[in-house]
Amino acid sequence: MRGFVDRYLSAEFIRARSSALQWLPLLAVPLVTMTLLLSLAVSPSVDATGVLMWQAMYATGLAAPLAALFGAVSESREKRARHGGTQWRGVSEHRQRAARIIVVLCSLAAFHLLNFGATWLLVVRREGSAQVLLLGVFAFIGAVGVAGLGAALARVSNLVVAVGAFFVWQIVGALRPVVEGSAWWAWPNAWPIRLVLPVMGVHQNAVPLEPGAPLTSESPWSALGLCVLLAVAGLAASLLVPDRVSVPRRARSGSGAGVVVSGAFAPATVARSKAGRPRSLLAMSMAALTPALVGCTALTFIVMGLVSLVYPSSYLHGFFVFAILPIGAGLLPVLVWPKIECAWAVMRTEYQKCARVHLSWLLLCVVVVCVVAFLLGLPAGGVLIDESRRLLLSILSGYVVVLVALLVLLRLGLAASLAVTFIVAIVSVTLGGDVLANTPLWALAFPSWADTATNTSRVLIALFIGGSLVGLLHWRAERVLGSWV
Repeated sequence: MRGFVDRYLSAEFIRARSSALQWLPLLAVPLVTMTLLLSLAVSPSVDATGVLMWQAMYATGLAAPLAALFGAVSESREKRARHGGTQWRGVSEHRQRAARIIVVLCSLAAFHLLNFGATWLLVVRREGSAQVLLLGVFAFIGAVGVAGLGAALARVSNLVVAVGAFFVWQIVGALRPVVEGSAWWAWPNAWPIRLVLPVMGVHQNAVPLEPGAPLTSESPWSALGLCVLLAVAGLAASLLVPDRVSVPRRARSGSGAGVVVSGAFAPATVARSKAGRPRSLLAMSMAALTPALVGCTALTFIVMGLVSLVYPSSYLHGFFVFAILPIGAGLLPVLVWPKIECAWAVMRTEYQKCARVHLSWLLLCVVVVCVVAFLLGLPAGGVLIDESRRLLLSILSGYVVVLVALLVLLRLGLAASLAVTFIVAIVSVTLGGDVLANTPLWALAFPSWADTATNTSRVLIALFIGGSLVGLLHWRAERVLGSWV
């Protein structure tokens, strides 16, 4: 045991130092801030129930993808570092994975301590404040298994796949027929949510429980036992799932292998007599159109087309505004930038306006997706004037999300960009998809402006705020990209 602590655990803590895993617990700061401000603005209560209701935004919308992010970011770090050469040394893989998941759980525990501990300190003098601490303990227990499963999935795939998979896991688990149905015990993704709903005193959509609701008198022991079972399964997966090691292929031994064809001098740069104007957008498309981006875009178009054929336009609007636009716009820089980052210095050397071209290409992607949603909304029953308003606001808000995600990616890394993307998406659904859309808080949920800015005054406010944000963020992103080394 001492050897494990001295050799493996201490080495893992050193590896995690100054990495994304060290800074991810600070994501609790904006969550605590939003919880306090929203509870004071909308539900000022003398007890702690108002704060507990707003923690539902995390428990029912963000818990699984954030927990998976904690587990996946350590595996992504090890892949980039090629495990520090430990795969070819006399170390135990299982002990190394055990140390890694222990450090992940320590970081995850720090996040929950900041989130729920700071919330408890803010309402410590209110009646029922102890429920906040109980909620934090239950939320952490439910997140342990997801973190282990996220680490295992990221080990055999990548960071984006793991976080995206558990975002779908969270959405399905938070559906009312799943988490509040009679067969909730058959859905592992519903177990952590079912555990915390009675403590928060809300339904899965954050609506307070009515007197006599079954959840008000439910014992937590059954859900707690299932969450412990999920934690055991997740930890076992994080220890037992093997690494996907790629073996380099041998070079072919042929007539042309390793043979110098000619000793004649060839300049590194050849002057082209018929060189025309550089096609910068075409070149950026060839570099940035990765298979993952093409696949996600094609799948998005197919799903939107099926929704428009089966359901009325309101379903298409809700699906696009609350799911495709915020998540797709936030994932766009995540899918593109890692593929061109290594060549960015050369691209800037070859073409000085490369940063402007890259931002224009990202904007073009947003415009294309929004235009497709516009064209699908018309035959589904949408009115031309309303669809045009939606198109304008969707392009504006979508580009804001792209710029925010890109700046976070450049400054704080891939993990922070993914976390901010999902937080923006959940906040957009919370503030723009319910009764809060009728309050001044609608302006904060800029991805949902197409649904909330329905009159002239709101449209003008959205255009002013969105235009100001686009100008400021575009200028900043161009500066950062222009100085990126």
